Order: sequence, then C-alpha cells, then structure tokens
Amino acid sequence: RIKDGLKKIIIIELALSVFYIGLILIFGKNIFVLITNTKDEEIIKCGKMCLYYHFIMLPSLAVLLIVRNFLSAMGKKVLPIISSIMELLIKIVFAFFIVPNLGYVAVCLTEPLIWFVCMIYIVIVGLIVIKKDKLFKNS
Repeated sequence: RIKDGLKKIIIIELALSVFYIGLILIFGKNIFVLITNTKDEEIIKCGKMCLYYHFIMLPSLAVLLIVRNFLSAMGKKVLPIISSIMELLIKIVFAFFIVPNLGYVAVCLTEPLIWFVCMIYIVIVGLIVIKKDKLFKNS
C-alpha cells in the first residue's frame, strides 16, 4: 500500500506541475506584472526568466519533497538531512563561484539545479530503502 500511495502522489504532483508550468508559460508575464506592479521591461524580462526556470523544474521539487517526507515517515531521518546539507553546500558553491561569473542567470538557476541534484540523490536513497526494508518485501 505504501509503494502504491507513493506512486500515486508522485503522479498527481507531476500532473499538477505540468499544469503550473503551462500556466506560467502562458501567463508568466501577466502574473509577474500583477505581483510586482512594474512596467519596466527589463525587470519583467528578468522576472519571467526566473519564473520559467523555477517552474520548469517544479517536477524535481515535487519528487524531492515527496520522497524526503516518505523517508522521514519511514524513520530514516538522517537521509533527508544529508540532502539538506547538500543543498546548503551547493548554494555556497554557487554564491561564491558561479554567481559572480554568470550573474543573474546563475541566481535564477541555483534553486532549480539544487532541486534536481537533490532529487536524484533522494530518489536513489529512497529506492535503496524500499529494496532493503522488510516492510516492502511482500509488495
């Protein structure tokens, strides 16, 4: 039941992510202008770029959060903390080395890339937990 529930919630989150990506691709500029109340085209362009990068990687964030919570619920509390430490270390590397060289684009890409890298780690760890845990042996 747990594996089935995990699969279903991931499918639901991925479907929602695709929906949100569509909204941002269609209405991103309008949403940004509504939130910021700006008419400056350069600010709008930069804001849209950041929104696009973040929302396109939303599926990675969804899977990351689902599997992190799954691992915590399974009593594997250290594994999600390792993922959080990875996030912090990657942010430090970006802040000191990548952002100074690439500027605002790197600022926009930092979080989405972190989500993706940590998602890969947490999914691998999650699969190992499922394979080794006695609770999943019969399912």
